[in-house]
Amino acid sequence: MRDRGTLVGSLVLLSALAAGSYWLAEKARLSDPVARRPGHQIDYFAEHFNLTRMDDKGNALYSVSSARMTHFADDDSTLLTEPEITSARPDNPTVHMRADSGHVTSDAEQVTLLGNVQITRAPSADNPELRAKGTKLLVFPEEDIAKSDEPFEIQHGGSHIWSQTMIFDNTNRTIKMNEGIQARGEAIFEVQHKKSAANATSGSAGTAKP
Repeated sequence: MRDRGTLVGSLVLLSALAAGSYWLAEKARLSDPVARRPGHQIDYFAEHFNLTRMDDKGNALYSVSSARMTHFADDDSTLLTEPEITSARPDNPTVHMRADSGHVTSDAEQVTLLGNVQITRAPSADNPELRAKGTKLLVFPEEDIAKSDEPFEIQHGGSHIWSQTMIFDNTNRTIKMNEGIQARGEAIFEVQHKKSAANATSGSAGTAKP
């Protein structure tokens, strides 16, 4: 009985020491702001995600959809799988953008499209379809503008253009190509508010108005 009592007393003492050690360690951890910071962990996700932004009259401005949407709590960022963005403003041409993956900032003002990026602008009565493809695109849905600091290949009617950087402004119907433009076929560039036809295989920085 004495040995059993000694064993029980030892277990109680060890349990108390363990609990005290844990309490001290947890107190130290909670007092450290870096340790309190949550890891890059998923707090929710959705399959077949779709979001449509409308104006005060109920007109669709743009939509963002993806096969999967994953949200992270630590930085309030969102990861998109196979995202598609459609600009559908009544006064602007309809534009579809898609990629392998995407990243949305916490304020939802910017969407970065990555991998096999494709842009398609619908044709109109006096304007042919426009297609562009690259590897990275920064989209500002509220402004109907997309930018890239990486090469893009652009096809518009008889024009076939390669650009090192690009600013796609759907409201003003312009594509600004800053450097390294090579073109074949016919293209109209606006440089310093002057229009000129381009049929050469290379050219200077300019703004195409397709």
